[in-house]
Amino acid sequence: MGALKAKETILVWTDNALYTMKYVGAPFTFGFEQVGTNCGLIGKNAAIEIDGVAYWMSSNGFFLFDGTVKSMACSVEDYVFNQIDTTKGQQVAAGIDNLHTEVIWYYTSTSSDFNDQYVVYNYGETAMNGGNAVWYIGTEARTSWIDAVIYPNPFATKYDSTATGTFPVIVGEDGLGQTTYFEQHVGTDQVNPDGSTTAVTSYIKSFDFDLKLDGTDGEIFLAMRRFIPDFKNLQGDVQVTLAVKRYPSQSDTVTSLSPFTITTSTTKVDTRARGRYCNIKIENDSISEDWRFGTLNLDLQPDGRR
Repeated sequence: MGALKAKETILVWTDNALYTMKYVGAPFTFGFEQVGTNCGLIGKNAAIEIDGVAYWMSSNGFFLFDGTVKSMACSVEDYVFNQIDTTKGQQVAAGIDNLHTEVIWYYTSTSSDFNDQYVVYNYGETAMNGGNAVWYIGTEARTSWIDAVIYPNPFATKYDSTATGTFPVIVGEDGLGQTTYFEQHVGTDQVNPDGSTTAVTSYIKSFDFDLKLDGTDGEIFLAMRRFIPDFKNLQGDVQVTLAVKRYPSQSDTVTSLSPFTITTSTTKVDTRARGRYCNIKIENDSISEDWRFGTLNLDLQPDGRR
């Protein structure tokens, strides 16, 4: 399926297993050793190596090799493999963003013919988080990726089957689509070939939290009176949405005053959120917006049992 030059060996994947290839001298020159099974490569470009560790996507999970094959704990694994089109595994493109300590996999969902989703493993944040794996997902179409090795920033390509290429002209052919070449991490927005800009949206959402008082987990309703936002960096606006529910199995109910628009001049926000469980979502959805979040301070009070 694929191969990768690693620190002291060459890694060779089949669709089911991983082998190491090492120089052993005459008469056989190279020796092969199987080091893992049920960990095959989903596509020839789905593996990447950084600092002596290889990361790859299989058809049934994510793995790493640091001398031993290990299955990676992935909090978004169900999401990814419930929607990925595994028959298009050869389109999976793995990339490394060393500046932000990220390993990225672009893949094709079942609703698309070309890469339209990505999943990221942040090995730097994972190390800082006591080994608890940090993953995130998004919708962005990239078909290839190269890290900031030659140039200061990473570069990537995107294929659009509905667009018409302008260079070079292929005589007698049309309908071939268009590939766009992007410089990553420049500015806050995506600049398109026609000069227009597309907002790079993002969000982070908390888990459902409740008040735990004297062993009454999930019994007491909470009331959120206000919160104090803490943004280390904020360009433009962000939206903060509060959602509540009475029982864990229920769907989120967005509170009546949400979403709240936060600017650099916002000091506190008064709310009227009430429920057994609550979660918070912070997002941006417009152009020229950039943010880095700090610590959120909440004013929570117990508010009865019904």
